[in-house]
Amino acid sequence: MKRLRFSSLVLTIILVSSFSFAFAQPPNTKFGKVDKKMVQMETFEADPDAEAVMLYNYGEAVMELGTDRIEIAYVFHKRIKILSESGFDWAEISIPYHKSDARVANIQAITYNVGPEGKVEQVKMEKRDIFDEKVSGKYHRKNFTLPQVKVGSVIEYKYKIISDAAASLRPFYFQRTIPVVYSEYKTYLSDIFDFVRFFDGELRLTSQEEHSFSEQLYITGPAARLFVDPNLRSTGTVNFRGKENVYILKDAPALIAEPYMTNIDDYLFKINHQIRSIRPENPNFEEMKFMTTWAKLSESYLSSENGGKQIESTFLRKVVNNQGGVPGYDAAGEPMANIQAIFEYVRGNMRWDKRYRLYADSEGGLHNAWKEKEGSSSEINMMIIAMLQEAGFEAHPVLISTRSNGAVNRAYPIRSQFNHLICQVVLEEGFLLLDGITDMTQFGVLPISDLNHYGFRLSEKDPQWISVEPHTKAEKKIFAKFTINEEGQLVGSLKNTHKGYESTLMRGRLTKYPDDVSGFFKEEIVDDFADVELTSHKLTNVETTDKPLGTQCELVSTDYVNMIGDFIYFKPILCETTEENPLQLEERSYPVDFACPVKEDYTLIFTIPEGYEVESVPEPAVVTLPDGAAKFQYQAKVVGPSIQLISKININQVLFMPDEYAYIKQFFDLITKKQTEQIVLKKKS
Repeated sequence: MKRLRFSSLVLTIILVSSFSFAFAQPPNTKFGKVDKKMVQMETFEADPDAEAVMLYNYGEAVMELGTDRIEIAYVFHKRIKILSESGFDWAEISIPYHKSDARVANIQAITYNVGPEGKVEQVKMEKRDIFDEKVSGKYHRKNFTLPQVKVGSVIEYKYKIISDAAASLRPFYFQRTIPVVYSEYKTYLSDIFDFVRFFDGELRLTSQEEHSFSEQLYITGPAARLFVDPNLRSTGTVNFRGKENVYILKDAPALIAEPYMTNIDDYLFKINHQIRSIRPENPNFEEMKFMTTWAKLSESYLSSENGGKQIESTFLRKVVNNQGGVPGYDAAGEPMANIQAIFEYVRGNMRWDKRYRLYADSEGGLHNAWKEKEGSSSEINMMIIAMLQEAGFEAHPVLISTRSNGAVNRAYPIRSQFNHLICQVVLEEGFLLLDGITDMTQFGVLPISDLNHYGFRLSEKDPQWISVEPHTKAEKKIFAKFTINEEGQLVGSLKNTHKGYESTLMRGRLTKYPDDVSGFFKEEIVDDFADVELTSHKLTNVETTDKPLGTQCELVSTDYVNMIGDFIYFKPILCETTEENPLQLEERSYPVDFACPVKEDYTLIFTIPEGYEVESVPEPAVVTLPDGAAKFQYQAKVVGPSIQLISKININQVLFMPDEYAYIKQFFDLITKKQTEQIVLKKKS
């Protein structure tokens, strides 16, 4: 018997009774009923510094059988106490949805305040205050702001989302960047849908329950036989079976974002559901498998019309074979030079449209993107791969997740975890990774946004995980020579050299000042100086990414030193001083991720004013972390009428795990201490 595809069928179901489920709620969770004590609360004892606290966080996902489809009905209900003005952002709500397969309904919102007579007053949001915003394509969001919010308010809102994407469940977050007192999430899903459940984050549930259910349904239509009863011919009563799960977490602490992290979403405690297969009970219908193996994922991509088939585009291959088609390319020439020639040719002819993609989704595919000289990340890098393959190189597409997109769970072969495609070129001595979406990186250096540790190489013969790590540093050298005059002015020159990822960073900042180089210097180079006047400035190697970017200026600062009586006080580190340790948490549950190694060298020379002598300079310091993970050197010494200061920071280890946090925090503590110490000059007697 021919097996039918599930996706080709339409479901028609008539329900005898209401197909909805009333779950038992904890006390005082009925919408519109808030405990007066919560409104009167002024601080949250468990976290006195919290800007807000989520008192109640409820969600449910119920699989429903509509008249012609299977739907997921989500209900979300939240209650939040606002504790400071910085917490007002929690009263601005945005609900994302895809207009082609979801709709948002039943939005309700109330603000609770204590009135003049001590009574709790309610301010309900009006429907006219809900706005629909088109983000891009079919992606929309519903936006609204709770009314009359002030410090001390409790806000409450509730809404429903009906989604046709029954095989794609939204994640539910038990933890946020503010404390969450009580979270509860319930799912009611058919056994036909086989989901893999997995959690992100470090917390553990307070409780979890699972119960089987069986609903008596009266259905009609041949397609309905798909998942209820193989013997049903037209109409009848059948059992609809599945599982109800209840997940509860109490007293989740706030996850505080700190510098040197990727996407905070990776570390918030949440539950994910990923469809593995749809298994109809009717044996005449074919099981649909969505999660198989990484090798199968590679095979599926390479055989797809908008994926691997695009890389076989013949028009790009003709460009390589045309004599003079690719400047600098010589079939008999040096391999690395030819790889670079092809890379630069594509990068120079294409403009990235700012879309990260895995497939060639432009109308007309690569051919049209080449014609328009604009394309997505995947289209640009597919072109590089195609031309390199034609030139005889072993080049493969590599799926990655950018740093802002988050980490990939390698235990599950799920394509949707990725958002970007780059190129791998296999060499005798290893491999080279290329990404043609930006002209601000030198050849062979990936954009820092790509550096998320791993990528999955797509290959017919050998698909595999590969390392996506930096092969250069963020390197900065600062040389300054200044004179402090008797009026307390700082006069002199500042010369910076930016290499590697530091060069890429500064080139990106420079684009914000297309016609204002002076503004670039004031805002990006000498912004740490008070009352500074630039007398000259100069940029070097702006257009050549394979050379360091140079910035040089002369300046006068009238408020750099403090003159008190016979003494002059000043901090000798001039730029980007670490006034405060960026790592403030006592313990950190997620890694410190620098993305790339860091090297900063400062050489500063200060000529002291005539009639003064050095009273004190900071003591020298050297600190080295285990296994050479990082090193800091600091020395200030008097050389004739001048003070010479040398400071060096080297961070060689990119990723510090939570159990190494204490070491790197102490490392920054010392840097902060030394860079905020002052030099003291005293007038000669």
